[in-house]
Amino acid sequence: MEPAEVASAVSPWWWLGAGIAFAALEMLTATTYLIWPALAAIVVFVTLLLIPGLSLMAQLTIFALLTIALVFVGKALFFRKKATDAAARLNDRTGTIIGKTGTIDREGHSEPKVIIDGIPWPIREPDTPLAHHTKVRVTAKDGIVLEVQPVTKS
Repeated sequence: MEPAEVASAVSPWWWLGAGIAFAALEMLTATTYLIWPALAAIVVFVTLLLIPGLSLMAQLTIFALLTIALVFVGKALFFRKKATDAAARLNDRTGTIIGKTGTIDREGHSEPKVIIDGIPWPIREPDTPLAHHTKVRVTAKDGIVLEVQPVTKS
């Protein structure tokens, strides 16, 4: 079979089938990466319906360039929102207690803890050790370890 015959044998319906196959694989993997080749294949399908004599090389070029462009554009659109609202931090309990105050508890622990809302949290103390029952404010976190500073009365 000559290359021209192969190009003419590629029906637009093959591209529609490829688009559906990519979309089905996307549903199985849920990665959001296979949806872009699916859309690119469907665009090539529509292009072939509008321009039936398009060469196989042109079809593959359109598909490849669209796939690359859609991956980058799609990634930028879907992943640009940062997790800044309270609902996005729902399962990040240490992230929700930054700024809260608690008291230092040294009794019965090998390391000092801060009690916030009745829950003991491990802390990284400032340079000077904090006394038992000192009121502190959470300033940062490192995993589940909280960084605290004494609350100054003003």
